[in-house]
Amino acid sequence: ALSQGMCLFGPRGPTQAQCDSAYFNTNVSVTVEKEGPLRGMQVWKVPATNRYMITAYGAAGGKGAKNHKKRSYGVFISATFQLEKDELLYILVGQQGEDACPGGNVQTEKICLGESSLIEEDYKLKKDLKAWAGGGGGGGGATYIFRLKDGAYEPLLIAAGGGGKAYLRDQDSSLDDVPLEQFENDTAVHGVSGRTGAAGGGGGWEDTTLFPQAGKSLLEGGEGGQACPQSLAKLQWATSGGFGGGGGACTSGGGGGGYRGGYASDIDDIMADGEDGVSFVNPVGEIFLHPLAAMESHGEVEIRVELNCSHCHSGSCKQGSDTNLPICICEMGAVLASDNVTCIGNRWSFILREFHLPSLHLLFFHLSLSKDICFIIFSIAGHQRYFIH
Repeated sequence: ALSQGMCLFGPRGPTQAQCDSAYFNTNVSVTVEKEGPLRGMQVWKVPATNRYMITAYGAAGGKGAKNHKKRSYGVFISATFQLEKDELLYILVGQQGEDACPGGNVQTEKICLGESSLIEEDYKLKKDLKAWAGGGGGGGGATYIFRLKDGAYEPLLIAAGGGGKAYLRDQDSSLDDVPLEQFENDTAVHGVSGRTGAAGGGGGWEDTTLFPQAGKSLLEGGEGGQACPQSLAKLQWATSGGFGGGGGACTSGGGGGGYRGGYASDIDDIMADGEDGVSFVNPVGEIFLHPLAAMESHGEVEIRVELNCSHCHSGSCKQGSDTNLPICICEMGAVLASDNVTCIGNRWSFILREFHLPSLHLLFFHLSLSKDICFIIFSIAGHQRYFIH
């Protein structure tokens, strides 16, 4: 019998017992690290030597108290890697930075409902938020996939988390101000954490955390940062960063986790969002999809075998349900010839195949953390699927 429990969300990762319940009655085996710097991270054993497509989604940042129309999205990125049978992959699934609202007491609830403007009024008078601080969103946690090589942890793929929103939206900002998603693919570049101001900077791959509001780096455990001390002192506004190095909030937003963590504002600016983190692709892999900010919630990981369809006339194939071997697929209007390789009946096939993306089937392994669930999908040939809620 497996222990029951539900996966948590927030600054810390799940326990084995919390995830065992979610994986009950599936043929998937995932171990959750119990102690040390990798506590809360999941371990997956590679079932067979092959080339795998790994897709990672970083978690979104939290919303500000009066800046809640749109959050900063986590990054989606995908790459292929050669993996060996029984190799262990360590996986930290980033969790969304906490939203400022609904608040935890009468004063913060009134602010969230728009019935109080004491923070804005105090800011106008003093340009200082030491007395009435808080209301920003926590930074989103990054999603990390890494392995142990030659006695050291080696990052394979990191999808950055989104920065937390500030208390108020900057009315002068526009879509033109949004920076392009960044990623690093040089292991010689250090994976440092983001700068911490009043709010916490996002945790990087390897760095040392000096402040409680700063998100911890992956090698420190990846815990999300706490809310800034001044927001806890008076309003008790405890808005943490997400697991995966998300920075804790102040009135400004926390930085997102990543290979390099996102910066937080030097001063507690009422309209300063936390920066997104920076993603990473190890040069031993081949990037398939460049980073795109698209994740609106908690992070996810998807791992599946990449089929070799190079022998197919169309360049596309699928997993055979009976043989587990690749079956060539033809473009619309064409049919597969008796040689099971050539497509006939469509004279444009030779053109289309030059632009067709490789087909990916066979193994689908999906890990995700959400507010109150661990969610996992394991699919072979698209026929067996297990949804655990």
